Amino acid sequence: NGLNIIVLDACRNNPFARSWSRGEDAGGLAQISAPTGTFIAYATSPDRTASDGEGRNGLYTSQMLKVLKQPNLKIEETFKEVRKAVDAASGGKQVPWDSSSLRGEFYFRGKAAEKSVSQNIPRVDAPPMDKLPSVDEVLTAYARAVGSEQAKKMSTLVLAGAMENEINGQKVVTQIEVYSKHPGKFLRLIKFPTGEISAEIFDGNSGWTGFTGKPAEETPPGDIETNRRSNALGEGDVAAIKTYYPTITVVGKERLDNKDVVVLELKTRDRKTERMYFDTASKLLNRWQFTDSATTLQKGIVYTVDTEFQDYQDINGYRVPMTIKQKSSGLSITIRFNIFQTKYDVPLDDKLFMKP
Repeated sequence: NGLNIIVLDACRNNPFARSWSRGEDAGGLAQISAPTGTFIAYATSPDRTASDGEGRNGLYTSQMLKVLKQPNLKIEETFKEVRKAVDAASGGKQVPWDSSSLRGEFYFRGKAAEKSVSQNIPRVDAPPMDKLPSVDEVLTAYARAVGSEQAKKMSTLVLAGAMENEINGQKVVTQIEVYSKHPGKFLRLIKFPTGEISAEIFDGNSGWTGFTGKPAEETPPGDIETNRRSNALGEGDVAAIKTYYPTITVVGKERLDNKDVVVLELKTRDRKTERMYFDTASKLLNRWQFTDSATTLQKGIVYTVDTEFQDYQDINGYRVPMTIKQKSSGLSITIRFNIFQTKYDVPLDDKLFMKP
């Protein structure tokens, strides 16, 4: 959603404080950073506790209900008034706290509320189930939801973390590092528990794959085209998507995993047919079906690849799926990312994307 408001009146004593490293006097809830488009309000400061009050509601909620009746206060002003009221009522013992990453203005009461959400917070409502949106409406809504404009602003992006691979029920945890540079260059390193490393490199025109102790192999032309389509799709670049898919048609709506989705049928430049399923609520890509061909073992064998994207995470306004499930030719793969280091707009030498 473009706007999310979370109010936590749940700061309580921690009964396990003595056994935790935070110390004997620690209590309350720890601090949480607000993702883009989110306002989080707490009854008290991080690591502090709140009063239960004497009536139906706690001190914080009782004061908040009074302030919410005041018209024409922006959300930040509303909770500032709540903070002042609680601070005064508790004699300074309880000071509410909030964290915000809102990009627009929001009012709980007053005429301004009718304007602010629609004008300042980007959102495209799902069309009725009996009406199909146009291709441009689907792709534009997706680009907005995935943060395409923000992705274009980031000249470079570096991610590091753990990657859990589950292949036909067998799990392997590896470390992953991704270095990408706009437009279209990337280096993906996967480090296995054995110490071996696999690398996938793309400089925008050519690509290579390598593995510890083996010479790098050039990426086949068909895979390079797939990489380009995948990059355009991941960044929500509508113009590039239309370039790689000259023919796109909205074919209908379906129920997929208890979600309403709009289905697009797309033809690649080499006339292969693919299907994409976009969630009508979030506008994000939920599923991608395409055909691929084996390039190593069983060369020439064509098979269908069915990929699902889940658990999108916000990275500086750009949203990336953290869970990817893929089925193809009897193989079932689930990849779960746990990204714990993120950098963007840092210098990356072009030599990083050259053939190893």
